[in-house]
Amino acid sequence: MKIKNHTYFKKTREILYDNFSLTILLLPYSVLNSLDNEIGIKFNLLFFLPLFILIDFALIKTNHLIKTILFSFTFYFFYSYLIYTDSYYYIQGLSFRYFSLILIIIFTFIFYKLSNKKAKNFLNVVILIYSLLAISNIFITPLIKIKTQKHNLKTDKIIFNSLIKEKEKTIILIVCDELGTSNEIFNITKSQRDLEFNNELESLNYLVKKDFFSHTKSTKISMASMLNFNLKNNQYIIEQEQKTNNFRTTTKLKNLIKYNLLTDSLNKFNRKVFSYGLLNFPMAKTKKNQVNHLWGALSFEPFVYFFKNQSVISDFFYKSVLNFLDKRISLGNNFFDNSRKKTLHYLKQINFEKKSFYYFHFHAPHDPYSYFDEFVENKKINRFQNYINYRRFMLKKLANKLKLEKFKNTRIIIVGDHGLRDHNIINELNTFGAFYGFNKIDVEKIKSPQDISHLILHYLK
Repeated sequence: MKIKNHTYFKKTREILYDNFSLTILLLPYSVLNSLDNEIGIKFNLLFFLPLFILIDFALIKTNHLIKTILFSFTFYFFYSYLIYTDSYYYIQGLSFRYFSLILIIIFTFIFYKLSNKKAKNFLNVVILIYSLLAISNIFITPLIKIKTQKHNLKTDKIIFNSLIKEKEKTIILIVCDELGTSNEIFNITKSQRDLEFNNELESLNYLVKKDFFSHTKSTKISMASMLNFNLKNNQYIIEQEQKTNNFRTTTKLKNLIKYNLLTDSLNKFNRKVFSYGLLNFPMAKTKKNQVNHLWGALSFEPFVYFFKNQSVISDFFYKSVLNFLDKRISLGNNFFDNSRKKTLHYLKQINFEKKSFYYFHFHAPHDPYSYFDEFVENKKINRFQNYINYRRFMLKKLANKLKLEKFKNTRIIIVGDHGLRDHNIINELNTFGAFYGFNKIDVEKIKSPQDISHLILHYLK
């Protein structure tokens, strides 16, 4: 019996430790996927490991070259998008296609060179150690960093004295990207068409702020501040304002948007939170939506194309390269046009739940100035004129959706994240705000787009 056990152990060691092993190779991926602080703990994904062991036994007699190709492909398929999202801001900043090419060349070379037993032993030990570190990192490091980051935030305070009736009403926030103020634009164009959006909203009983000054011209800073009760006096935000042209400095800002204080505050009052905006809100106490967020290209999103319903299979492939491909296919080549179309579609189709907050980010009238074949940028006129025409076109589409009967029993905030940038004739901080279903005395206390979280919390708590 002891001899048989020894023989079995020796055989297992030979397959899983002295050779290339899919089980060992995919162990860190299985850990990272099963113990994720965004989608939750899913131990059932670890049950795929016995399947990998069976595959390892089946591949024992496969020659080195074929194993090299197989392991290189497996490594790329499961790890490429993980490495890409972790390293984009700090190291490489490449498009995914060039990053993929470099990664495939490097790791095919490494796997091919690891031909002897000692080299394979070393590789497997490194992977096992990394798996243990990954467990520690998932459970301790990210959440501690995020919590510490939140506790150190210096936010503005706004005190409301009004008593709110009908607190069960849904609040919908629609952020229009680069929405310049109607007043300044009208002063230049002298066209009533540039006041139509204001007039239509006022006819629907919106309270309109025609001059509404953001404290930043940057979308990433504006949204981080807006969802965290106004961070204009926060030292980190002040420092980042000096780096607004460097997109690769925004990991912390991205986390401020995803793990925002508004969501935390609404959770305390058992309010549901839904994000159809730039990024998902992992801490929201709601089922994750199958939505490709506008900035989801550098994070993981629920599948839309490959898997219509969430399952153990979709969960297993959640952090693989399929996640990237799913976004590319579902949004297509007209990335921004499809994003705009989806926002308008969601506004029309969603049955809004009571006692809930919904966030939408409408990538308009921000460039590129296009909307499929319905609107094409005119190369014969200057950028400002194209912006004006596009602004009129897209705001008309938005206004048509807001006239739907279902919005009458909700509260709505429409705001720009900042004004029109890079035009000296218009203040790039001056944007627009419109409020439906809110008391005038409360709206008057909102001095900038970044104050909006205060208003939302006051009406939902």
